[in-house]
Amino acid sequence: MPEPVKSIGIIGLGIMGGAIARNLIAAGFRVGGFDIDKGRAAAGAASGVALRGSAAEAADGADLVLTSLPSVAALDQTAETLAAKQRPGLIVAEISTFPIEAKERARDRLAAAGIVLLDCPL
Repeated sequence: MPEPVKSIGIIGLGIMGGAIARNLIAAGFRVGGFDIDKGRAAAGAASGVALRGSAAEAADGADLVLTSLPSVAALDQTAETLAAKQRPGLIVAEISTFPIEAKERARDRLAAAGIVLLDCPL
């Protein structure tokens, strides 16, 4: 039986990512997160998110990674960053509402590194 998810990394702590982080923390999960926007990062920290210095660091030690990103370019960059981490078996749930072509491109890049991308738009 697989181990239960205990630690979640969130990349993008804006409106959606920040709200999800707060609810996960309230439910007892450990949440580490990253946002390039210092204000959003500070708001995440104030709600209990353990801030990380980069998207790659947000994935370190996480059982699951959620991405809630502002643009396709941010998704492409995040996929490259996570693929470079070489964490085969990592699951990334992409919750943004981007065109399917962008998500397929990210999926393919991550799959080449053994990482699974789930398309979970909210």
